[in-house]
Amino acid sequence: MLGPHAPGSRINVGAIGAGRICRGHDLPGVWKYDSARIIAVCDLDARRVDDAKRLVNGYYAKKTGQPYDGVTGYGDYRELLANRDIDAVVISTPDHWHALITVAAARRGRTSTCRSPRR
Repeated sequence: MLGPHAPGSRINVGAIGAGRICRGHDLPGVWKYDSARIIAVCDLDARRVDDAKRLVNGYYAKKTGQPYDGVTGYGDYRELLANRDIDAVVISTPDHWHALITVAAARRGRTSTCRSPRR
């Protein structure tokens, strides 16, 4: 595919931390941009990984009108960061994990953003 939707013009995003805030706010905040594609989700809780994969795959299936299964799940953020296809990450973990994961993402050349709960 050529043009604005060519693979090289899209930012591939991985979501680290797949809890309520990620699924309810962060993932929808990413997928609303055609220039971004969520390709991976990560959480220590396998059920959250499955829920996030189902949510993202369902969104892209509905958007394209075709079955979609393009999201990879991870249980360890380091494995997600090792995926060379990922350009950026959204970090939706508890606050005390943000710095460590952000540094790890930067060392891998990934752009990152963190989400903190509203106070």
